[in-house]
Amino acid sequence: MSLNKLLLILSLSISILSCDNKNHSANIDSNKVALEKPAVEAKDTETVKSSSEVIDQIDAPVAVAKKQSASPVKETDQQQESKQNTKTQTKAESESTQKEREATKSEILITKEEELIVQSSTKVAQHAEIQKTNSADKSTTNVKENLEERKPDAVTPIVREKKETVEQDKKGEVMNIHDQWQVLLQKHVSSSGVVNYKGLKGDETSLDAYISDLSDQVPGRSDNSKKAKAFWINAYNAFTVKLILDNYPVNSIRDIAGGKPWDKKWINLGSNTYTLNNIEHDILRPMWKDARIHFAVNCAAKSCPPLGNRAFTSGNTDNLLEQLTKQFVNDARSNTISSSSLELSKIFEWYETDFGDLAGFIDKYTTVKIPSNVKITYQDYDWSLNGK
Repeated sequence: MSLNKLLLILSLSISILSCDNKNHSANIDSNKVALEKPAVEAKDTETVKSSSEVIDQIDAPVAVAKKQSASPVKETDQQQESKQNTKTQTKAESESTQKEREATKSEILITKEEELIVQSSTKVAQHAEIQKTNSADKSTTNVKENLEERKPDAVTPIVREKKETVEQDKKGEVMNIHDQWQVLLQKHVSSSGVVNYKGLKGDETSLDAYISDLSDQVPGRSDNSKKAKAFWINAYNAFTVKLILDNYPVNSIRDIAGGKPWDKKWINLGSNTYTLNNIEHDILRPMWKDARIHFAVNCAAKSCPPLGNRAFTSGNTDNLLEQLTKQFVNDARSNTISSSSLELSKIFEWYETDFGDLAGFIDKYTTVKIPSNVKITYQDYDWSLNGK
């Protein structure tokens, strides 16, 4: 082997030693094998000796390299310190992140608590406002009650009736079934009581509908309320008109049913059938014992108290009875009144027991002073139809 080759081998060995032991250990072993196999020429002893020395010098580092490659590579102090710093830094970052999460969670809890506090405060405020409103309403009610207590007991029937009507309307307890009848009366009956039967004949379907409604809401026989009183007065008048329309045209109500139309049993209300006399003499008169009823029920005759053009209701019954009674008593066509004599309608004779002190009754509704011993006579009754 030539010297150049040995030098080349030496140069390669030095290069191998300068490389990373871990990454190039395999190449070192290969170079070592290659160095051990060359044959030494006997010719040049010095050269061989030098080569052996060189080989020995190479073997030492190669052995070291082999040993290092066979055992795990140890980290340097600097690498260990760097690794430790990295772990410490990672741990610190992890702890910092954990603290941030806990802080965020704490902020969320605080926010929720604040929301709950706000909601609770709002509810308390609303409750206080409601209590304040209720207190004000109660105070207003107490004032009204005190005012009611201070009112005098002597209240006229008309005023009391209006008050009761308003209270009933406010409570929604009044369902006036007489609206249809009111419309018909306003449309076909004059203020003086003249009835347009021909016009009513054209609206007979409306009258039939009203009568049907009455049949569905008949008061009990023991019901003596104002509502029941209004019901039976309206029923009497509506069925009287219906009787005339069923026989129209007719000159007098006495031309119907053989001259006894009031005894004809044909009025169906609820489960019962009535006559006009049943309604007047078996229900209205005995139930309420109110003589003013005679000026509210109408017999379709000219001498009969005029048919009013307003329907009776629980709210206007007393007022309307007073109005119709006063109107009839002072109607010169029906009664002639003076302080010395009374020439009255036959109604006062027929139902004298209902009026009691007749002179006193007339005196109540007229401006003329009527003495108790006044002379009383009665007019003839005109049974001709009270309309056209």
